[in-house]
Amino acid sequence: MKYLSLIFMCILFFSGCSSLYPLPVDEKNIAAGLTEYNRENGLDIATTQAEAISNLKDYSDWYFLKSSSRQKHQYQLSDTSLGFGMAGIIAGIAKSPEGAAAGALLASSSEMPNDRYQLAVQAANYEKASDSMHCMYRYLAPYRGNPSALPAVEFLNDRIYEVRRKLRKAQASITLTSPDLTQLEVSLKKVVEQQPIVDVAIDKVVVTKDAAVAAVKDAAVAAKKADLMIDTQAAAKAAQVALDQAEAAAKAAQVARDLAQKEQLENHLNTCVASF
Repeated sequence: MKYLSLIFMCILFFSGCSSLYPLPVDEKNIAAGLTEYNRENGLDIATTQAEAISNLKDYSDWYFLKSSSRQKHQYQLSDTSLGFGMAGIIAGIAKSPEGAAAGALLASSSEMPNDRYQLAVQAANYEKASDSMHCMYRYLAPYRGNPSALPAVEFLNDRIYEVRRKLRKAQASITLTSPDLTQLEVSLKKVVEQQPIVDVAIDKVVVTKDAAVAAVKDAAVAAKKADLMIDTQAAAKAAQVALDQAEAAAKAAQVARDLAQKEQLENHLNTCVASF
């Protein structure tokens, strides 16, 4: 019976869909996947702040690619269904009941993986994860050259893990739906019958900064006075003391600025993660 070949085609069509499973979350070959696929099970845990920032960029790019891939599968399945449907319509116009029934059968079966694996939901999950990673990267990248203003590497790794955990949870919540075989059964019967067919926090350091400026001015005044002193050695020492005080005040102001910037960045990262 020739219609058995169509049934066999439908079985083969579904057997090749294992790559569309929502679990496990696809994190293989992330670094190499952006180059030439040779790593497994995600990126290495960062040991420095610079490595953590690079990991954020790579995860963002990788999840964006996975989202695009799921969307592409959606389009391909939709196009395939449309093609078979049009072929069936043309066959019907040409008064070929067998061809019309076969087209209807293949059109209804080709759309089933899209619904079963919920590709639109998967694409949205990966896109949200990509957005969260890129959000953190965007805040941290400008301070790559100033480690003292960046959160600790442990904090950065924890934020990265939190986004990955949320993505795994989102993917795990997807239930593979059982396809509605009613339309497929109707189409198959027709075939058989037809045979064949950094902002607020930095304000906190203003007072300290002003103190540093005042100290520098005091040092300049002391230096001028030193020129008028008979004991030039004592004047030089006084000037040096004033300069040391100014330098200490400036360093204190910088430390305060870095701490304020670090706190601000940590708040930004928490907001990025919460957006997923």
